[in-house]
Amino acid sequence: MTSRTQPVSSRRRRRVVLGGLAALASTSLAVAGLVAPSARAAGADHLLINEVYGGGGNAGATYTHDFVELYNPTSGAISVDGWKVQYYSATGNLGNSCDLTGSVAAGSSFLVQEAAGAGGTTALPAPDATCDANMSGTKGSVRIVDASGAVVDLVGYGATTMVEKAAAPALTNTTSAQRRSFTDTDDNSADFVVGAPSPTNSGAGGTTPTPTPTPPPRPPRPPRRPRRSPGSRGPVRRARSSARW
Repeated sequence: MTSRTQPVSSRRRRRVVLGGLAALASTSLAVAGLVAPSARAAGADHLLINEVYGGGGNAGATYTHDFVELYNPTSGAISVDGWKVQYYSATGNLGNSCDLTGSVAAGSSFLVQEAAGAGGTTALPAPDATCDANMSGTKGSVRIVDASGAVVDLVGYGATTMVEKAAAPALTNTTSAQRRSFTDTDDNSADFVVGAPSPTNSGAGGTTPTPTPTPPPRPPRPPRRPRRSPGSRGPVRRARSSARW
């Protein structure tokens, strides 16, 4: 039998059709949520900036100081020796750089106290580090840098130039930017919400493993009745005497 060679134009049309079907299938999977997004998984594997507040000591503020709260979402302690927490103005100018020491326990916070204002009525919880950045109450950026100089995390709030993808909402003297459930998708606008300031220091404690409950002891079983020997019908009775007195 003589074999036929498929025309080149026919093979090209076939590849175009198959390629189109593959692209359509890929699009359908993405719409259905079956294709993993390109962004990092929500669970972070590094130290996070968990909350920033720049209205401390301003008119109407409750707290007397600005603050930056860090959080360790990993399962091990993270040393911050040689690390820096830095504040930048909305135009991107470095306003303050402060050295950190110590470590952040797993599942624990680390409170960095910043500059004080003239107002406010309540002091922050005992800080784990004391710095003096005079942060804006409405817009600015905060980042943490490790001992090698690499940027570990960055948060921009309000109309500021330094952000991860898009800025978190603008703040006021009575609100802070707070991370959603310790997630990090590299998008400040998605990862942060605005709420009443809630500074937390390392004294609040880290995660403690939940002990496995010990099951209660079983009640003792009642003693078993002795089994009768085969052929026995009951307890042996004493034979009556045939003698009469």
